[in-house]
Amino acid sequence: MPEYLVTIPIAGFIVKMIEAASEKEAIDNAMKEPSPFGKMDFLNGWELENIDTYRHIFEGNISHIDVSEATAELEEE
Repeated sequence: MPEYLVTIPIAGFIVKMIEAASEKEAIDNAMKEPSPFGKMDFLNGWELENIDTYRHIFEGNISHIDVSEATAELEEE
């Protein structure tokens, strides 16, 4: 039976308390922080291919993310 490499986008959010004089400064300071992601383990053959932080995921009709729909690519033997 053929095998397919399936890519499924995920969504979520992270939170942290940030001291700042304004909401904009708090967001700016949080975006400057080093990546909050360390080692993550997955089960049953799943892998995390990419994870990034964004100020906006969508602005109007502009998407800032690379993968916004599930795909399946046939793997050659």
